[in-house]
Amino acid sequence: MLRIGIIMKKITLRGVFMKKPMFLMFVVMILAVPVIGFSQTEKELEQAKSWLGQWKRNFASPTYGVTLFKGRLEGGWYNWENAIPDEDRNFPATAMEFRIFRGVNVSKRGGFYTGVETGVLFFSPFADVKWDEPTIGEMHLEYTGGLVFLMAKYGLRLDIGLAIFGVSLGAELGMGGTLFAGGFEFYTGSREDRFASYGWGTSMANMGLIMDTALEGALRLGKNFRLVTKLGFMGAPISVPESRGWEEYSVWSDENGNVVVYPSWAVNEPNFGGITDPNDREFQRGVMSTYDVELDPFALDFRFGFVLNFQ
Repeated sequence: MLRIGIIMKKITLRGVFMKKPMFLMFVVMILAVPVIGFSQTEKELEQAKSWLGQWKRNFASPTYGVTLFKGRLEGGWYNWENAIPDEDRNFPATAMEFRIFRGVNVSKRGGFYTGVETGVLFFSPFADVKWDEPTIGEMHLEYTGGLVFLMAKYGLRLDIGLAIFGVSLGAELGMGGTLFAGGFEFYTGSREDRFASYGWGTSMANMGLIMDTALEGALRLGKNFRLVTKLGFMGAPISVPESRGWEEYSVWSDENGNVVVYPSWAVNEPNFGGITDPNDREFQRGVMSTYDVELDPFALDFRFGFVLNFQ
């Protein structure tokens, strides 16, 4: 029995010593995984810092401003073409603008620079756009939309001054592509409480081209910071698909010269004599459906911003 006990003890001790290396390997693996993960995380952080540093050095110039297009009221019932004077049909179409320019030598004191500029224009009226429509009275216009663009840009800058202070003048030229989505709406009544409204537009982006040129004036403070002001001229054809209400409304004059509006749901009814009451909502919608809006492709823009060099 004593011999059997000694043998069993040896077997047990041998099993313990055989499992000990495996146990130690398991402990090492548990401790090593966080260390390996930490080293990989540190490596990724270093790569991220390096990338961010490079991005900062290449980051050139954000600018903010206003773009002024010229809009025009078109259409109307043929008997009313001369009712709204031609000079009253034009109106300012304003857009808020934000751009970011990234490139090579953009923040240098002088010389040529080139890069890529991207930005967005948000169309929104600064003031109430309205006309005295001869049949339905005061007719308002609201236009909304957004234009996103990306273009290559080239410029030349001349810097005058000392290392700690200076001024510069320059010019730049760019060309690229655009995506536009938006539309407009005519309405009567107030903006908050509209009696009748009719409008159209597109929620899908339409592609287009853009050409941009600008003059720059800047104030340089030290080597790394520059305040800039730009006055530019932009060419960007913007079109909203024509969707007048010819299929929804029929508008004409009766034998007495009165305006008559026929909604599409009533044209095939033989006993329906049309709507002639200017205070009727459907009548006003029918009249507004004969109008259209066009934007001049050329616009003026004014921007201000800064150039910050991290090198």
